[in-house]
Amino acid sequence: MKSISKSFKFVPLMGSVSLFALMSIVPFEGVAHASYAAIATGDANNVWGDSWNYRTQQEAEAAALQACGRKGGASCQVRIWSRNECIAVARDPGSLTLFFGGDTNLAQAQAIAINNCGNGACAVEVSDCTTPDEPRPRPWRRW
Repeated sequence: MKSISKSFKFVPLMGSVSLFALMSIVPFEGVAHASYAAIATGDANNVWGDSWNYRTQQEAEAAALQACGRKGGASCQVRIWSRNECIAVARDPGSLTLFFGGDTNLAQAQAIAINNCGNGACAVEVSDCTTPDEPRPRPWRRW
């Protein structure tokens, strides 16, 4: 993510030109916004919903809860959220339990989810990364 100090161009003020007037005519690089994702589960993890690339954690969580509810989930709760990172969800085929992993690297998030399972039988069901400059929604990578 770009730092704010590198995002604006310095223009010395001359005479009575207002800063607002300069900002409207001087091009500058935009600052990448934060991008949030969330996973919500319901019904003992058998139903889940996701959200990607929302500008706030609250928006991402609300969207994940709605997606879980649309799939028939009862008592949906947010289980994991991320900001400008990757999330992976692994499932134990025997118990249908979900395990989560998060990291800035997609492969590492997947490895964490599988490691959290602990029994070696889990496989990653879905994983993806938020993208600060990309509009929402973004589909999951399915494995």
